[in-house]
This record gives sequence, structure tokens and C-alpha cells, in this order.
Amino acid sequence: SAKDWASDPTADPIAEIEAWQEEAGDLGYRYSTMTLESKLLNKILKNINVKMFVLGVPVSESTVLPSVTLEQVNAELNSKGLPTFKVWNSVVQKEDKTGTRSALTGWEPGNVTFSISPILGATKHTLSDEFTIKTGLEMSKAVRDEFILIKTWGTEDPQILSTKGTAFAIPALNNVKKTLIVKTKK
Repeated sequence: SAKDWASDPTADPIAEIEAWQEEAGDLGYRYSTMTLESKLLNKILKNINVKMFVLGVPVSESTVLPSVTLEQVNAELNSKGLPTFKVWNSVVQKEDKTGTRSALTGWEPGNVTFSISPILGATKHTLSDEFTIKTGLEMSKAVRDEFILIKTWGTEDPQILSTKGTAFAIPALNNVKKTLIVKTKK
């Protein structure tokens, strides 16, 4: 983006969104959603240009505008044929060897993902080659149920059985050539 949407009061997210939508239209498609985290959205909702867009009120230095909501912004964006905001807060707890936990997210703070579909992508599941051993005295079996992979491996003499449960999942974006990721923080 031209300016930092989160901290620059002169930033105009709506004008930039209109320009990116027009650019997509020139290429034969249309963005339908803008996915972002709630921290950034809360700052965008406080932006004076976003408030003017929603409320339709001209602003002078003495004008005090009321707060706007996500629903109001999305209704106005939708009425103008622009993509709507979609909040995705995805945080997991990561625990290190000492037992200390920290929050971890897959989103880069300040990024907004423009997509032609409300469904950003899918989780792809893979099988690993480990534990898939096929020799005369050994046997192996792999069972996959959604995102959990359970593998067992054993030998006949002496009787040894090993079981391993692992999640092998990789997120994959749909329509990569028609997806735009905008860095809104400087």
C-alpha cells in the first residue's frame, strides 16, 4: 500500500482498494474478499477516510465522526462492487523444550489477502515415506483420517510394533495467480 493503513491518518484504504479492484477488472476477474487479522481491521475501522466512505459525511478539522462497524463497512463496500473484509484470527500455542508457551500465527501482521473467492484455499495432506517398509519379514500400514496420519510398522521376529501419529498438512492457496497480498504496514 502507499501508506501504512494502521498508523498513518492520511492513508486512504478505500481508494487503494478501488484501484486494485479496477486493476483486477482489467485482467478479467474481480476480488470478492479481503482477509486480514482483527488487529489490523480494528485500526482500519478507525481510519477517517473509511469512516467518511461509510457515513458519507464530509470532514473538516472540527468534525467528529462516530465509530463504524465491520458490517457497515462491508455493506458499503458490497454496494460499490468492492471486496468485503473477512477476519481470520489463526493462532496456535507453540511450546518449547522448557515448557514455555508462545502464540504463533501464520499471518504476517499487516498483510491483507485479496481473493476472488471467499475460500482462500485448502489443506493438502501428504504421506511420508518413513515407516513404509516392504520387505519379506516386515510389514507396514498407513491410515489417513482427515489430517491425522497413523502409521504402524512391525517385524515378525522378534515381534516389534511401532506406531506413529503425525499431522502432515500443508495449506495451499487457491487461484494463486488471481490472489493479491498487500503489505499495509511500512
